[in-house]
Amino acid sequence: MATPVDIIETLARCFFALESSFASGGTDVNAFPVAETLVPERNQTTVDVKTLKVRPFDVRDPVKSFKSGALKFTYLLQPASTVLLAAATVPTGASAPPLWVLMEALFGGQSVAAGSLVASAASATGFSVTATQGARFPAGQLCLVEDPADGLVACRITSRSTDAVTVWPELSTTPSVGAVIVNAPTWYPTRTNSKSLRVRIANAQDANYQWEFVGGTGGVEFKLSRGELASGDFALTFARYTGPSALSLSTANATDSMDSPLVCRNALVYLQDATDTNRVDYPVESMSVKVNLGNKHLETLSGGTEGMRAVARTEGLQDAVATAELTFRADRDADTTWFTDFTKLSCFIVIPVDTATGRRAIIFDLPRCIVKGVPKFAKGAGNMVKCTIQLEAHLDQGCTGTLDNEQLAQAGIRIAIA
Repeated sequence: MATPVDIIETLARCFFALESSFASGGTDVNAFPVAETLVPERNQTTVDVKTLKVRPFDVRDPVKSFKSGALKFTYLLQPASTVLLAAATVPTGASAPPLWVLMEALFGGQSVAAGSLVASAASATGFSVTATQGARFPAGQLCLVEDPADGLVACRITSRSTDAVTVWPELSTTPSVGAVIVNAPTWYPTRTNSKSLRVRIANAQDANYQWEFVGGTGGVEFKLSRGELASGDFALTFARYTGPSALSLSTANATDSMDSPLVCRNALVYLQDATDTNRVDYPVESMSVKVNLGNKHLETLSGGTEGMRAVARTEGLQDAVATAELTFRADRDADTTWFTDFTKLSCFIVIPVDTATGRRAIIFDLPRCIVKGVPKFAKGAGNMVKCTIQLEAHLDQGCTGTLDNEQLAQAGIRIAIA
């Protein structure tokens, strides 16, 4: 007879891997989801057998069908320990930051390279980077550029020609020669996505309580609450699970290789006509961003893994790729202009934090969006009237020049953590 054991759920190691093929292979990286949010959920369908019987309630054992798994957890939006300066080496393989693995699997697109320096500058929106390094900054890429007055500020690359780039929004003035450009890993939803994820969990107190989930995909909702750690709530489904059992996963102590999480304070929101290049902070009091990634499993009768043969982007493709909800002080422009005229806006959200490794930042870029639905005016904190709007993301139509990566250049949402 089995002997029950006492184990603590929050003492464990976790591993992410981008699979080399669906439900197979991949290089594990140490992962650190928020404690108490990671709970493995196992499912296996049972099919009832209801044949003719003489006696009532004389049921037969059901027959087991497909297995599947699910995981929901919160992950903090942390920058990598490597700052992507001009001479940086981009971490890959087993050294890849776990959040990069997770985001690439779900979004499909990840654009990352070392940074550069300003070699020459013509204006507050246009300059050239170090010779031969222009390809590091394709149209749509997010980065931080050293501003003469404000230090590192977040920018979107709107065009590139050889080593000459243009940025939005504009800097305070023309940047200096030698100004630092920190590149940012930029995630964007690709038009198709077959990438899948493996997650392994090893309880630290009992080697028989280890799990493996393969063939994973899903979605995420980002939380940007005032004074709280920026994070994402991930909801994943998997083609197959194994465990709890002894899977020989290491429970040796591991240290998070990523830099410290970032608190939502001193955020900047540039909410303005998409053609306006000015850098003017719009005073937003609360905001949230939802992403429609449309990732689903494809079912099969023969072959595959537990009746699943692949991951694909198939759901909600006629809907907006992202929506954002913003609340701010009463502003009639939101009603009389933005909504009435469906003004094409850019919403550029930046959470900059100065740390021991320099200025880091989280960037959410909705390059072209409209206010969908009548703005809501209601009493808020302190009995003050607040306005809440829903932004609907459209594909970017503002990137020009050499489109090294058309899907990045035209993406309706881009997210970066520099």
